[in-house]
Amino acid sequence: MRKVHVLFILAIVSVLYLLIQFFFAKDVSQHKRQLYEVPNKPKKPYDATDIISELESHPADINTAHVSYTDIKLFVKLSKDHGLHLFVVDPVILGQVMSSNTSHEDCKYLCHSKLVTSFGVLSTGWKSQGFRLEDFKASGFDVISLASNDPRSNVIDSLTHKEIPSHYMFSRSRTHVIHVVVFHERSNSYLWHAPIKWSLNEVMVVGRSKVKLSDLTFGINAGAYDKFEVVKVFMDHLQLYAPRYPLVFLHQVPYSRFIECNHSRADSFHSNYGISSDPEAFKFKSNARKLLAVAKEILDQLGIRFWLSSGTCLGWYRQCDIIPYSKDVDIGIWIKDYKSNMISAFEMNALQLKHLFGKVEDSFELSFQQGGLKLDVFFFYTESDYMWNGGTQAKTGNKYKYIFPKFDLCWTELLDLKVRVPCQTESYIQANYGKNWIVPVKEWDWKKSPPNVRENGRWSTKEWDKVIQLYEINKNE
Repeated sequence: MRKVHVLFILAIVSVLYLLIQFFFAKDVSQHKRQLYEVPNKPKKPYDATDIISELESHPADINTAHVSYTDIKLFVKLSKDHGLHLFVVDPVILGQVMSSNTSHEDCKYLCHSKLVTSFGVLSTGWKSQGFRLEDFKASGFDVISLASNDPRSNVIDSLTHKEIPSHYMFSRSRTHVIHVVVFHERSNSYLWHAPIKWSLNEVMVVGRSKVKLSDLTFGINAGAYDKFEVVKVFMDHLQLYAPRYPLVFLHQVPYSRFIECNHSRADSFHSNYGISSDPEAFKFKSNARKLLAVAKEILDQLGIRFWLSSGTCLGWYRQCDIIPYSKDVDIGIWIKDYKSNMISAFEMNALQLKHLFGKVEDSFELSFQQGGLKLDVFFFYTESDYMWNGGTQAKTGNKYKYIFPKFDLCWTELLDLKVRVPCQTESYIQANYGKNWIVPVKEWDWKKSPPNVRENGRWSTKEWDKVIQLYEINKNE
């Protein structure tokens, strides 16, 4: 009987041992796979060198029959000979970098089927190296170089037309074009590239290749980007450079359109109506710039998009400046972008809440004050065929609605700050100020003067405590 018991115990122990071995081996195998597999979901922001270095640890022979690869390899070599730090900005290639596809296929990055491969270069690096197009031509490349007026000189003197390099097209085959976009630094804070002045479907012949503006990712419009760090990477055994955080860069591409302020229109306006030399006007402009810069920093950190609205937008569009007698700064925000911690973020940066009107779902409006200067924040709502923001009269509870045609957002520059404006700026301005917006108006009734204002009912007195909130401002702070 004891012998049976002993055998039974030994059998149980053996089974347990085998189970332990099985799960241990499975765990080791899984852990081993984790060491060699690329994660399915990359980090955000994802460092470009992470995924590329992992894929390059499994080298594969490159098929030099790929036309794009052969062209890029020679182009990169010639660029290095000139000391040029070209960096990849092509969305297809950067998209491959961000892809969770872990296959180590031949020529993963540089052999895509698109006609155009896009690279970028900083204008400082481009100028400092005696760049010789003849060397590229001698190696079989046909080259088209494009230049643009420097908008930075236009700010100083609209009669100055200094040209700067903007875009280059290189080709040595019928099926592939290398597009180099020259990025210029503006206001020591962001990067900008010029538009290409072709019509959208115009055919440009680059050697044996033909390319349209619609084939390009960069150049249909001028573009503005936050500064980004460029790092050394290896793609298909070529040493290249790329934005350290490709996802951050890629997110900017579809929203990069930049509109230059019309300095000729501003000069004409100033010729007709003069430029204020009042010391108070200069003081207001300086304070308005500081207030706008603080608001921009706060909203950028919160990830809330905003644009120049009302009088601030009119000043930019009409005279490339702040209207000196407006006495406040106006911005717009989509109501869908509002975040509940926005008010506390402003107050932590010494912008005191002056009033709160409406509620998030209807006619929401905020106003902050810093010193004697006010920041009005108008929240916009979207309907099927128009957009609107609301207004509230504190004494009566009357509601007002300001109707705007639908618009998109573009980048521009005001007072050396990269800010957004409605892309369809003139229709936006005309809705708010009428067809005669070019003429200055110093007497303005916000309830009656705008042509787009509509009466929109009245807040119930039961709601007044919530929808009409006025705050005392400590002017000493």
